Amino acid sequence: MSVRLRNAVKKLPFARAIWGKLRRKAKWELIDLRDQKHTQQILDRLMKPDTNAIDIGANQGNFLETIVKLSPNGKHYAFEPVPKLAQYLKAKYPQATVLNAAVSDTAGETEFHVVENNPALSGIAERTDLSPTDVIQKIKVPMVKLDDIIPKTEKIDLVKIDVEGAELNVFRGASETIKRSRPHIIFEHGLGPASCYQSNSELVYDELAALGLEIYRLADFLVNRPPLDRGGFCDLVNTTEYWNWIAAPNGWDKQVSAGFAQ
Repeated sequence: MSVRLRNAVKKLPFARAIWGKLRRKAKWELIDLRDQKHTQQILDRLMKPDTNAIDIGANQGNFLETIVKLSPNGKHYAFEPVPKLAQYLKAKYPQATVLNAAVSDTAGETEFHVVENNPALSGIAERTDLSPTDVIQKIKVPMVKLDDIIPKTEKIDLVKIDVEGAELNVFRGASETIKRSRPHIIFEHGLGPASCYQSNSELVYDELAALGLEIYRLADFLVNRPPLDRGGFCDLVNTTEYWNWIAAPNGWDKQVSAGFAQ
């Protein structure tokens, strides 16, 4: 098919969805689809009707929608620094506690870099790998520690963290909550963004280990393979083929029944 004809076809309303499915996906898109599938499978197994969950970096609410659906009787929190997204989430998910704030290891106010044409890449620190065409707006937003927000009497079962490299700071500001609740944590960590926060894979691994958590690849967790050691985790991050992980309480693999692993 010629370029001219292909572009003409793409303009037809009925053809846009079909074209999106037929076009060759980039490697990162295939990895993302793989991880979305595994994340959904993990949530289907872990979450009960009364599971309490936290969504840090809620963005447009895809993860929040899932946890609200799977755990309608649970207490859910969502944190989103971009004001218009937080307002949207508050209106769409009144059953959840939505806070317009960034989560870190200190409380107060911070400058936040909003990537207007791709809000999912927004963060406290400005990413160094953004495209020259990306439009960045600097705004002031509240910054909170999870330990200051979550009541000490409330048990948290699951946490999702997607904060574009600032995950180490989130862990440090949630240490009391994590030690007390021993939740499963689905988090993003990859090469590049973490360095903007003076963080790296070794520091992330050591922080979670100190909090009593072990790190798994999503696929490994689903079939009850052993957790990663420090070197294995860092090596996989360096391949750039993995950036989504799950951390589970120490000994979780020994507690899993035969019915969980398939």
